[in-house]
Amino acid sequence: MTGLPINITLALVGNYCDFDYIQVNGSFVTNFQVSAEQSAIVSELYSSWTYFSDVAIQAAVGIVNDDPSILPGIHVKLKRFTDCGGWYPSVLDTYSGASGGFAAAVMANEIVEEHPDVIGVIGNQFSTTTIGPAEVLSLAQIPYCSGCAGTPQLSSRANFPYFWRTMTSLGAGEHMATLLKTWSVGRVAIVYQTDDNFGSESAKDILGSMRQNQIKVLENIGIKKSGLDYMTIDYVSTLLHRIDARYFIISGQEDFQSTVYETLAEHGLVGPKYVWMSLLPIELKNSTLQQGFVLMQQPNPDSSTPLYREFLHRYTDISQWNVTISEFDLGANIAPLFDCAIMMLHGFEKLLKSMPGRDGALQLADRKLQSQMGFELFKGLGFDGLTQQPADINSYGDFAAPFEVLFYNGSDAQAAGRMSIDGKSFTLYPSGQLLFFGGSSTPPPDGAPPPITHYTVTSEVKAYLFSLFFAGVAICVASAAFISSFRKNFEVKSMEVDYALVIHLGAITGYACIAIELLPDSITRCHLRTWFFVLYLAMTTSPLLVKNLYVWRIFTAMEVLEIRKLSRKYHLLNITVIVSDFLLLAMWSFTTPNQIQLVYLTPTRTMDTCVISGQSSSLKLNSPSIVLAVFNIILVLAFIPVLYITRHVQPPWSDSTTMTLSLMLLTFLCTVVSTLWWSIGETNVMRRCFCMWMIVTGILAIITVPRAYSVWHERKNRVAANVLLPWKEKSGVMSPLMSRKKSFACSTRSPVETAQPLYYTQFRLPGTHNVQIKKVHWGRWMLCVVSFHVLKDRAWISFATQYQTSCIVISEVQTAISLCECVVAVEFERGNVIAGLFRYRVMIEFDEVADALAFQTEFQKHLTRCQL
Repeated sequence: MTGLPINITLALVGNYCDFDYIQVNGSFVTNFQVSAEQSAIVSELYSSWTYFSDVAIQAAVGIVNDDPSILPGIHVKLKRFTDCGGWYPSVLDTYSGASGGFAAAVMANEIVEEHPDVIGVIGNQFSTTTIGPAEVLSLAQIPYCSGCAGTPQLSSRANFPYFWRTMTSLGAGEHMATLLKTWSVGRVAIVYQTDDNFGSESAKDILGSMRQNQIKVLENIGIKKSGLDYMTIDYVSTLLHRIDARYFIISGQEDFQSTVYETLAEHGLVGPKYVWMSLLPIELKNSTLQQGFVLMQQPNPDSSTPLYREFLHRYTDISQWNVTISEFDLGANIAPLFDCAIMMLHGFEKLLKSMPGRDGALQLADRKLQSQMGFELFKGLGFDGLTQQPADINSYGDFAAPFEVLFYNGSDAQAAGRMSIDGKSFTLYPSGQLLFFGGSSTPPPDGAPPPITHYTVTSEVKAYLFSLFFAGVAICVASAAFISSFRKNFEVKSMEVDYALVIHLGAITGYACIAIELLPDSITRCHLRTWFFVLYLAMTTSPLLVKNLYVWRIFTAMEVLEIRKLSRKYHLLNITVIVSDFLLLAMWSFTTPNQIQLVYLTPTRTMDTCVISGQSSSLKLNSPSIVLAVFNIILVLAFIPVLYITRHVQPPWSDSTTMTLSLMLLTFLCTVVSTLWWSIGETNVMRRCFCMWMIVTGILAIITVPRAYSVWHERKNRVAANVLLPWKEKSGVMSPLMSRKKSFACSTRSPVETAQPLYYTQFRLPGTHNVQIKKVHWGRWMLCVVSFHVLKDRAWISFATQYQTSCIVISEVQTAISLCECVVAVEFERGNVIAGLFRYRVMIEFDEVADALAFQTEFQKHLTRCQL
């Protein structure tokens, strides 16, 4: 750049009302002085905070103005604005940042409206005072950096998008919680200042972090600084003694904290068994009381860096106050303001790199680039500051720096270690040492040891479990009684009663899983849990699998089967599966050591649980536990192939629906109940038993309820119809050609009509005890009995197999019959005529040709008769 330097202006805002010589024009300070005389005067006064912070900012601006590589061709000037008006006599004793109205309404508006050369603001204000100007300046798009406002409220990016700071703030509670957890502290009390924004907002942040980290906050006490009288302190003391709090977090301004701490010390709340913590230091008349006070703040500047030495050199030149590094104890307090100034100017440099030349600098000086100066501009600048290397801010606009943990030993605070930047860990310095009150390095307990209670099944839970067991057994007995009573009913018989009763016996063992929870804790109960659970799985899965395999074998047989012999084989298979599971259980019991282990649910609550000794070590693949588990998993998964191969078996012999639902329920049972089995919790017993009861009862309902409904519906229809069923004819041949049985039944059409006799004739063909039928595309032969039935002018033919009877009304189909030796073929042109058994053709094979001819003649006669 060429020509004269372009001036840009930064505004310094603070409580300049501390100086008695100050002259102001509105809020603009016109005669601030820095001299050796002034440095000596203010060094002993509270106004030193404002004075030396101003010096630090001047030092930062001087470094930038003297460095041609930063903002070349630009000269940085400073203007000062007071946030508390002019000087008044009591200012040094009474002012504590309560000037937010003046700062926002007067000072901030004057900067925006009357000083257009100001493009950035650096603040040395209390948190309460900062909030108003930060909002006004954000609306005007003027960046504002603070080096001392610590309230978490200012971390809101929605309200303060142009505000940022070189101070740690939001998340301080997380750092405190991590430190307390490192010391195994689970109980704290919080005392905070209600009439100070930093104190109250920090307390909110700390309270939320404590709760999130499961640290119990015994009391959260808010006090006004003006209300610190004897009665208030006495009340707080009584309350803290009553709750037996040992760890205290105090949040407020330094004078508030010092007063509260000192007065509560007089009430016996400071000593070897107590620990006090804060984010701001305290200062007491009796410094011995400060021992063990824990201070958490961002680290002090590193005095070994070249930047620190340059800063100290300029600081002494400007203030004309000669100090050495060892004497410079103000460095920690004013370093954030130095970094504020340096970071802001580096941010402007970053902005101008995208628009090189003198035009960019002119736009910067004329406030034409303000829209690009949000807090994001000052992130990732990549330079080392005094307080942190590198200096950066986070997504909340707060300084990205760790907290340092310091312990007071008298009037001095000694650094013991530091937290990580994310607040997740604490690291002790190599030479650091924890120093609690009395000189101990061991954190005191957070309270008297609480009584430990042991969980046992209460009488209410026992009553609940007993009711589940009793209700389950009652349901099981009722279901078994129904099946036994109606075992000759077709629907019940189709379920294979013997297998169904085994499932009911398994249900009793399932309900026994609930009953054993009523027993006292013992190794025997641990074994019984596994025994009853596994036996229930075996006695439920095995009968369902074997019964369906048995039916599948009959339906797919290519030869005549001996049913009784086949039935015995499959019963033996069912017994073998169950006995195998029993033997595996026995082997598991002898080789797997169980034990009762005491576990802690909470620090004050214990319970006994069953564990397998050496469970953490890897189990061998051939161990009994693995074999037992794999065997039962295979039993459950075997449902899938059995469902596939029996897909063509027709109801009611098919159990596809029952098996599908049972597979889903058993899978849920094995997953959920096993998970609850090995997890630890007071309610797990009740939840496990309830799940067990629901699954066992659900499978019983799937098996029994549909058949019970069918039986009830059938009996209801019989009673409603009021029909006299025909006398059941005994098997056998009554004549050489055919047996005939005539009977009649009365049908009442309405209460007023006369009953009319309906003559019914049944013709059973000779030799039908050996007749075989065949569905052509199945390729299988089945034994059946063939009969003709005539009722008035209607006739039909019936085919009765072992499993069902299918009928065809001859008058309702188109038929053709042919004879070839002993085989008669009947063609039915209507599709799916005999539901579930035949479709298009029936082939009947007789023992003798004469029987086949007789059948053909009889069929043709009735076919002709029906077609007349």
